[in-house]
Amino acid sequence: MKNTLHVLRIIVFFAALSLCLWGCSTHQADDTPAAAPTAPVLPSPTADSPTKEYTVEMKKDVVYKPEGHNKHKLDVYLPEGLEPPFPTLLLLHGGYSDKTEMRSLAEHLVQRGFAVVAPNRRDMPEAGYPAPVEDAFCALGWLVANAGEYGFKPERGVVGGHSAGGTLAAMLAAVNEPAQFTQNCPYDLPDAGFLRGAISFTGVFDFSAAEGALQSYYADYLGVETDADPLWVEASPVTWLDGSGPPFLLIH
Repeated sequence: MKNTLHVLRIIVFFAALSLCLWGCSTHQADDTPAAAPTAPVLPSPTADSPTKEYTVEMKKDVVYKPEGHNKHKLDVYLPEGLEPPFPTLLLLHGGYSDKTEMRSLAEHLVQRGFAVVAPNRRDMPEAGYPAPVEDAFCALGWLVANAGEYGFKPERGVVGGHSAGGTLAAMLAAVNEPAQFTQNCPYDLPDAGFLRGAISFTGVFDFSAAEGALQSYYADYLGVETDADPLWVEASPVTWLDGSGPPFLLIH
């Protein structure tokens, strides 16, 4: 598991860097003539110190859904000594785990100039679909609503996750109209398509393709026994793809 997360850390770093480079290269500074070329604007590494690592500032157990479940808390990781706003990643942990799973990866990214938000959520075996999806969307809504306070730059944001978190990351990026998942969340999400990219490490994209023991597990998660039920379709990220979403990096 430790080696797997080390590999994931390296992959996610370069993936996020690539996605943010692509996004930032399209940014036009306010004081630059429209015809002038623009250079990518990234906080790290700098020209003077290409290998600089920033100190990690951690804000632990921030409540992202007031009057909610005790799982509705997240950790915020910020690069000390760097001028905001920061390219921001929302990192979603795997099943039967919690937000501390993402700490090593978060620190690695923050040391290189990114901000990271890592939420807990309701999850199996206590809570099945749609609770984890609702909480993931609410954490994203919190990130956007609190961008000014923490220095996030959500329009240059990337969502990523491992295993069950990878499935949720895909849902956040694929669902353009999430109203059914945000009814009990106090935050508004911006227009569809504001995310710069999604990284899914061993996520599930089509529940109906499962076989054997996985099919039984997904039946428990969805609360229905047959893959013919509409919920198997609704909960699958592939159902929501229409070509308008951000780029995906899928890792298996």
